[in-house]
Amino acid sequence: MKNSHKTLVLFDIDGTLTQVTDKSIAYWEFRLRAVFEETYHVPVTIPLDVNSYNGMVDKKIMWKIAQLVGISRERFDEKFLEGRDVFHKYLKAAVKDGSITYAPIQDAMQLVRRLPPPPAIYYGLVTGNVEKNAWLKLKNAGYDGHFHFGAFGDSMEEREDLVREGIAQAKKRFGRTFLAEEVVVIGDTVHDIRAAKAAGVMALGVATGHLDTVASLIAAGADLAVSSLLDERVLTLLGLSQ
Repeated sequence: MKNSHKTLVLFDIDGTLTQVTDKSIAYWEFRLRAVFEETYHVPVTIPLDVNSYNGMVDKKIMWKIAQLVGISRERFDEKFLEGRDVFHKYLKAAVKDGSITYAPIQDAMQLVRRLPPPPAIYYGLVTGNVEKNAWLKLKNAGYDGHFHFGAFGDSMEEREDLVREGIAQAKKRFGRTFLAEEVVVIGDTVHDIRAAKAAGVMALGVATGHLDTVASLIAAGADLAVSSLLDERVLTLLGLSQ
């Protein structure tokens, strides 16, 4: 892993690259309710506790809610893409009018800016966000142009499958195979850590999210857990140490 020419780095977004705020969480709930009212014509009157869905990818969250309000799997799948677009529509409008903004986590931004382009190092995304929302958040936070591929929460329902998909997308983009020992997933939650380990790759936890600590990330099985992505151990791992 210390050889940067043989490293694929897959970044989570929320809490890893961008800050999570109470306002964005509240708007997340509003957008989910809008998905079911506008797409499935079923109001969601039950409470939506964000913590109970922590770690789930967007498609799985929507399916879990669909089950609670009596929507069949067949109907859910039939209308999912339409619902995904509603979920994006409201976020796009809120970002455009400035009512929701995404700020970068500064140490993460500095790390990303230091990453050399391929073939020196390969890097992309593995996020539970649906793809359109992922790119919107990154652009709003100032990462526009830094990332070019990834695995997203409208293509898979399990986070470990997202990791595998991220590796597959890297192979497709760069025309080379990445061995498990060459890959590191960087995330801020125990769910990112568990997904990375389930996929057989290195897990790097960073305690910049709103839930997990360095200790909880280590307890979940992180190979390395830090409070900042500018930690010297991270720089060494990625071949960026001076």
